[in-house]
Amino acid sequence: MSYITQSNEIENVYSKITTLNYRSIAITSSTSGEGTTSMVLALANRMLLAGHSVLVVDFNTYTPFFHDILSLPKANTSSIKPALVSDNRERSILNGVCLPNSKSLLLKLRRTGEIEKYIQDWLNEYDYVIFDTTPYDRVNQHNISSSRVASACDAVLLLVLSGSTTHTMVKETVNNLQEAGANMLGCVMNDKLNPTLQNELEREALRLPKILNPLKTKITTWIKSKSFFKMEV
Repeated sequence: MSYITQSNEIENVYSKITTLNYRSIAITSSTSGEGTTSMVLALANRMLLAGHSVLVVDFNTYTPFFHDILSLPKANTSSIKPALVSDNRERSILNGVCLPNSKSLLLKLRRTGEIEKYIQDWLNEYDYVIFDTTPYDRVNQHNISSSRVASACDAVLLLVLSGSTTHTMVKETVNNLQEAGANMLGCVMNDKLNPTLQNELEREALRLPKILNPLKTKITTWIKSKSFFKMEV
């Protein structure tokens, strides 16, 4: 999923965060591939455009995506230190914290109060801290769970992939986050799998009887010529 930094969706999320004065935000999902990392980067860049200082923290232990798109050094010590990093796709500069590869540090971060200490220190230097977290259904003994991270933050934002993530999955994830004491900021629907209105209209036109093939061709040609029909449904 690719977000435009100044899109209505990002504006709504940014506005709610700033209005409620939330400074540490966890972004998570029920399963992988729902767009958490794209949302993290878009929101971070929106905050930077507004003149805020932002720290992006990669705690997605299932797929530490920042290792691929950001020049983040791996943490091998008993501490996590922010570093100046470059986003290879957008050519923007971000302050980031890479997922630690130290098992002892990962175990330490699971303890109640440990992530909170880091957040408190980071907020002394940055206006906002945004976490990319492990999907709810991908947590294992080597991971820092999204509920642990979310409970340490001011609020958590849930990404939902329309047409893929089920209602049951979302409900289970929300219940888990709330039971952990996380404050739900809301949900963002990722519509990348949703068909456009054009696709739906063409599909309906193709259901006409074969005897109406010339009419079907005219209808589908007309539908394709209208940009209005390319909106998502």
